[in-house]
Amino acid sequence: MKYFFTLLLALSFACAYSQNGYPVKNIPDSLLENADAVIRLDDMQINIASEKKMVTKYHLAITILNERAKEEASFSRVYDKLSSISNFKGCIYNPSGERVKKIKESDLGDISVNSQSTLFEDTRRKYYDLEYPSYPYTVEYEWTETENSIFIMPVWVALNDYERAVQNTSIQITYPSELNLRTKTSNLIGSIQQKEADGKKNLSYSISNLKAIKEEPLSHPLLFKVPAINIGIDIINYDGFQGKQSNWNEFGASMHTLWSNRDDISPALNAKFGALKGKTMQEIADAVRLYLKENTRYVNINLGVGGFQPFKASMVEKTGYGDCKALTNFAYTLFKAAGVTSYPALVSTSGNEYVDENFTKSRFNHVFLCIPNGKDSLWLECTNPTYSTGYLSSHDSNRKVLIFGPEGGKMAKTPKHPSSENLQVRNTMLTLTETGNITGSIKTVYKNEQAEIPLALSQINQEDQRKYILNSLPFSNPVLTNITLKNHNTPDQKMEESYDISATMFASQVGKRLFVPTIPLERQSLLTKLDKRKSEIVKRASYRDVDTITYKIPAGYKVEALPQSQKMDTDFGKYECSAKEVNGSVVITKIVELFEGTYPATKYNELYHFHKKMSSSDNSKFILVKETL
Repeated sequence: MKYFFTLLLALSFACAYSQNGYPVKNIPDSLLENADAVIRLDDMQINIASEKKMVTKYHLAITILNERAKEEASFSRVYDKLSSISNFKGCIYNPSGERVKKIKESDLGDISVNSQSTLFEDTRRKYYDLEYPSYPYTVEYEWTETENSIFIMPVWVALNDYERAVQNTSIQITYPSELNLRTKTSNLIGSIQQKEADGKKNLSYSISNLKAIKEEPLSHPLLFKVPAINIGIDIINYDGFQGKQSNWNEFGASMHTLWSNRDDISPALNAKFGALKGKTMQEIADAVRLYLKENTRYVNINLGVGGFQPFKASMVEKTGYGDCKALTNFAYTLFKAAGVTSYPALVSTSGNEYVDENFTKSRFNHVFLCIPNGKDSLWLECTNPTYSTGYLSSHDSNRKVLIFGPEGGKMAKTPKHPSSENLQVRNTMLTLTETGNITGSIKTVYKNEQAEIPLALSQINQEDQRKYILNSLPFSNPVLTNITLKNHNTPDQKMEESYDISATMFASQVGKRLFVPTIPLERQSLLTKLDKRKSEIVKRASYRDVDTITYKIPAGYKVEALPQSQKMDTDFGKYECSAKEVNGSVVITKIVELFEGTYPATKYNELYHFHKKMSSSDNSKFILVKETL
């Protein structure tokens, strides 16, 4: 009898899946256009059971049409000591919708997600790597995630990737009536349905038959183009910590509470920095920077509330390590000892566009220090002490940040480096042989964001420096010698790089002529040609490059033809390139300046031709011919 009951359950499970096996023939033809995968069903049901617990049930079925979408078939979710994953089950279906494999919870892998830079972290990942021999096929997953905390709510997005179509997707949120749940919507078709009964509120939304969107270069993130619901909540209840986040001031006040009373250091260190009182801000900041550089290192710490609360400063002083929170708090403590007030600044280094000044919700993943300094502010990145004092890296500049302190939180924006200040000035001297080989030297000065890679190179050994530079050179059999990298430690992060170089077959020898590349390094590339652009153009690159290239002509050769001079001035940037013969050498001068900005889709053709002309000029050649006696 027991065996019969078990068999009945197994058959019921199999039938439940086989009756809805998602035959590929049931996908509308309109959803197959431009699609590598079709999401047949994506259902999220969120139940906020209390101020301390949230349970989310997921049901996902996706048809994989070709190899480009094969990674979508695998399952991967993370959890930690405050969350869990349960009630997992899965199935794989053939094109006819017949179940060919059942995936059990015991089939999942379970590993730590600690990285090499992470010392303490309790995050783990459950996963199933799916390989299937032919296309199309469909995979279906169901699982439950339980969060024993209420802090950062999810974002529901109808479509999560390009070249994906959606047949049916939905979200439901149930929560106690006394809680204030906030939503901010974008691109919805229809409206959110709301109802309330028995002390519970319920929000629901569904949409069907969303066509795949082709990815276009230089565009906004997909989140801004598809139906999405951003979800926020006014309370924080996380690993024993309680706070509020109905507005940015409240959120900042909650973060200040988390950071309070963690500024203890030894009497000796306190006295060391106390002796700096009365010095200039630059002198004090330089002293803090130097101490961080000589005595601390970055190590990630992410355990429960430790993901948001820093180690005490005394622990960083004792151990010599900490994550961005701990090192920023340590620097804050050193400034405090020197009589200087400073404030932590939360930032999103990779998704700054998702930080909304009008919708309070943490999207931050990093923190550094803001030091008021008269009309301006001094900013200090504490995790990378190789940066010059006051320099904000490309990850931190031109970002929306939340500065917090005893008064609460306040949104601000960090300074940006305009194109004219993101500078690269290169002087290339090359001697040509009559067989097309070259020897010479390349010297480059970098400033601001363009200096970040050379700065990182200066921190590794010379052999690794050589390998990195060699990989960037478009030469045949290049040999590098006398590599030097110098950090000037200026607020604009000035770096100098120089090396000697030799290479074979740089110029093409055809009979008595040499065809020599006009631009030896960093030629502009083409953009993808589009028949009709649909989305706005978003250009994030902003820099200015100035190149002077001198080619010494080999004995017995003369100039036969030089490339035509180019000069362009557009909304997207400027470009100049010219060549002339000077005392037995060909001298090329090139200046390119590209602007960041947002432009209408109708200007894409203009941008495409701007890059095409730059690329054509950069890839041109001049001709040397052997003189006849």
